[in-house]
Amino acid sequence: LTTATLGLPTLLQAVDKGYLVSNEDVWEYDGTNFYKLRYLTVALNNRGSGYSSVPAVTVTPTGGDSPVEGAVVEATLGTGDDADKVVAFNVINPGRGYLHTPTVTVAASSSGVTATATVSLRTPPTGANAAWHTNRLFIADGDTLHVSDFFTPGYFGAANSLRVGGGDGQ
Repeated sequence: LTTATLGLPTLLQAVDKGYLVSNEDVWEYDGTNFYKLRYLTVALNNRGSGYSSVPAVTVTPTGGDSPVEGAVVEATLGTGDDADKVVAFNVINPGRGYLHTPTVTVAASSSGVTATATVSLRTPPTGANAAWHTNRLFIADGDTLHVSDFFTPGYFGAANSLRVGGGDGQ
């Protein structure tokens, strides 16, 4: 990585990692490698049916990716009338180093319809100024301040931003 590819980045030191934030992207440095920061999310498309136990969920890299750390996703079965259906996916570890959106596979149902899901990679906001404070990543983009979740610098919820000023970028 060079300033030519990143513009004028802000270098930040977190607890056990470093971050480069520019107008183009956010990169994480783990002491050995830089990689683009992406946050994996999983959406339930079809709950399936006929599950007698919690199905295995497999996340597979695509596009020649070799992530630094693979994602771990678990399924949750419902209760009552939904006891044999997948009702949610829990991202235990979003993985690190994905460049392309991976695929997700849910193990087949023993006597019904297999559940399906869609994976997406969320890109964090970018900006000319950034700071690491109280285990959160703060990124200023024009007149908007974005704040990551605690200990999850790749995840910026929609409610985790605020607009400062009157829209003049100051």
